[in-house]
Amino acid sequence: MSKIGAVITLFIVSSLFSSCALMHLPELLPQAGKWKHTASVSKDSVIHAPQPILLPVDTILTAQTKKDQSVFDSAALQNKRIQEVSPVWAKRLHYSTFAGKAKINFSTADDSKDFTANFRIKKDSVIWVQITALGGLVQAARVCITADSFFMVNYIDREYMRLPLSQIARVLPANIEFASLQNMITGDPLREGAIKKVCDTGNRCTIVAEDNGYIQNVCYNMADSTMESGLICTHSAGGPNALIRYIHYELLDGRKLSTARTLSVNNGKDNYAAEIDFVNMDFDKPLEFPFSIPKNFSEKK
Repeated sequence: MSKIGAVITLFIVSSLFSSCALMHLPELLPQAGKWKHTASVSKDSVIHAPQPILLPVDTILTAQTKKDQSVFDSAALQNKRIQEVSPVWAKRLHYSTFAGKAKINFSTADDSKDFTANFRIKKDSVIWVQITALGGLVQAARVCITADSFFMVNYIDREYMRLPLSQIARVLPANIEFASLQNMITGDPLREGAIKKVCDTGNRCTIVAEDNGYIQNVCYNMADSTMESGLICTHSAGGPNALIRYIHYELLDGRKLSTARTLSVNNGKDNYAAEIDFVNMDFDKPLEFPFSIPKNFSEKK
C-alpha cells in the first residue's frame, strides 16, 4: 500500500491496535505548528477533564490470577459496584448522522506531520473520510467504508483501492471492525464488552471490560460520567496497547463531547502519537457521501 494509506490507517489501527507498525505519512503533508482549538462555544460550556489515573496494563492482565487482589474490592462488593456503574458503561451517543472536522498532528520518534480530516457518518451504515493538506488546499485521499466494503481514492498517487471489508487485512495492519472505527471518531468507547472489574479512586471510576479479543481499561469522571481515558490491549501480556486521553469536553447540542484527544500507540519498540483537535461537530444533519473514481486512475491490487 502507498504511504498515503497511513493517514487512514491512523484511525483504523487506533481502534484495533494490531501488532503491525504504522507507515509514514506522505511527504506532501508538511510539518507545521500545532493548531489551537477554534470551536465556537461559550466559556461556561467548556469542561476540562483532570489527569486520569490508570491501572497498568500488566495489572489488568494478571489481576485475575493473583491471590492478593488488593487493587480490587471483594467479590461481593465488586458485583454490587458493577451493577451500579453498568448505566455509565452502557451510555452511548444517540444520533443518526455525524459530521466533523479535525486537525491532526501525527508523530513518530523521527517525524511529525499535520493534516486535516473531514468525517461524515451515517450511523452503522457509512463512514466517509476526506484527507487534505496545506490547510485544505490539497486533496490527498478520500475513503468510503460500509459494513461490507472498503474504498479509497489516493489523489497523490492517482490510484484507487476497493476491497470487501472482510479482506482489508490484505492491505492494512488488521481487520477493520466498522463499529470500533465509528466509535473512535465520535468519541464513544471503542468496543463493547462485559464489565469484569471496577476500581474507584476518589471521584473517578475505572471500568475494566473484556471481549474475546481485547481488554479495555476506561477511566470515568463520575461527577458527569465523561470518559477521561481509554486504555486497550490484547489478552496476551506484552502485546500492543494504545491509550486515548479525552482532555477537553464541550457542550454541543445538549451533548458533552470530547473535542480534543491524544492517542498513543505502543508496539514493542515502535511508538506513535496523535493529537486530534475537532474544530466542529454536527449531529443529525442531512449529509451526502460523494465518492467517485477518476477514469484515469489505476487500481491498486
